[in-house]
Amino acid sequence: MGNSRKPSSSELPERVAAALGPAVTPGAHLVAGVSGGLDSMALVSVLAGLASRMKFSLRALHVNHGISPNAGRWADFCAAQDLWLHVDGAYGAIAAAVPEVAKRCGLARVDSLALDPHKWLSVPVECGAVLVRDAQGLRDTFSFVPPYLRTEEGKGFGGLPWFSEYGFQQTRGFRALKLWLVLQQLGRDGVQRHLARHLALARTLADLVDAAPDLERLAPVELSIVCFRYKPAGASPDAAAVDALNKRIMETAQAEGRAFLTNTTLAGRFALRACVLHYGTTEADLEALVSTVRDVGVRLTR
Repeated sequence: MGNSRKPSSSELPERVAAALGPAVTPGAHLVAGVSGGLDSMALVSVLAGLASRMKFSLRALHVNHGISPNAGRWADFCAAQDLWLHVDGAYGAIAAAVPEVAKRCGLARVDSLALDPHKWLSVPVECGAVLVRDAQGLRDTFSFVPPYLRTEEGKGFGGLPWFSEYGFQQTRGFRALKLWLVLQQLGRDGVQRHLARHLALARTLADLVDAAPDLERLAPVELSIVCFRYKPAGASPDAAAVDALNKRIMETAQAEGRAFLTNTTLAGRFALRACVLHYGTTEADLEALVSTVRDVGVRLTR
């Protein structure tokens, strides 16, 4: 079966060097995923050594509970090494529309950003988007139009750009329409109010969790995600038993339909994960969620 143990952050540079070093050739491309469970800067010494021999982009991804750690340091590193920095913003990148979040997330320095408006902006599924600082690189990569036929937007007889020149698809539907309609309806101020309200609701949920003697919060609240677990006084000291109990709590709550939450793993522990995304969520809903978790926990531990 082999050894499935995950490498520690101290072992990772050596493993990356051993795995990539001999095989890296000029022009190779590497995408590195970074999550809250890994000291991302442990890779820097290895990547710096490889940078002169390859091209690669870094993808900062942290969907467990919020903003990716060390975002600013990754930007510094990529700038120093002349590397393309890509961030997979998934659900949370849109929060940069709120000034207080924008100051912390470091997205202003990335070269490209992917995000999913069908999550926090409630755009109908599916709606993925990518923003790039310099679109010319995409056009040079994907365009089938020879240079002598290319036009520039707003110059000469050049009209709007052909999006077929900026990606794989030569024929595409009008997927952006539903996102455009949402943005037109909300406006910049409306988007900021929508997001800020959810950020405030997440902090309220965190306060409810912190005030409950049988609940334990497992991560700081950076965006609209709150991770916690049920752990009453006198609970089993066996970590596996606590994890199993919380898994049963989640499954029971989901099946009963009174409240909905999912799960993740933080520092090796099973965590209940509540993510405030719906425009209709209220403080009463959060109180019902906490009450449901505690009620189910009591029933399962009788």
